[in-house]
Amino acid sequence: MKPVVSVICPVYNEQAIHRPGDRFFPGAAPEAKELFLIDGGSTDGTLEVIARYQAEHPNIHLLHNEQRYVPYALNLVIPRCSGRYIARLDAHAEYPPDYFEACIEASEASGADNVGGYIYSEGRGAVGMAIAAVCLHRSASATPASAPA
Repeated sequence: MKPVVSVICPVYNEQAIHRPGDRFFPGAAPEAKELFLIDGGSTDGTLEVIARYQAEHPNIHLLHNEQRYVPYALNLVIPRCSGRYIARLDAHAEYPPDYFEACIEASEASGADNVGGYIYSEGRGAVGMAIAAVCLHRSASATPASAPA
């Protein structure tokens, strides 16, 4: 089955917080999708975590980004994508189960070439909470009514 969505996710030392391959991606709709995890030289066990994902899900692929920067990761993976749509995820973020379907629907309804979702920052630990506070402050004027308070 040809993928509808090719999902790309650059990673670097994400062992402790990696999410797209474990909970979100396998259960997210549509079923016809592929996930490319592009590693930038992790040294913390991230590759072992990805190997476990790959053993359970043949539509999860690993690429190695020797240049280590996200733009290089994107240039490396985009030519390999076979889905009609390409979604870009962050390993340390969480997404709702209907994220891909909502993006596809928005793209088709609007004719837009690029769509995305609202970012709600929720930090864990002192540093994460400080970063989240800055992100929420910067986006306060764009906060939709339905965003968590």
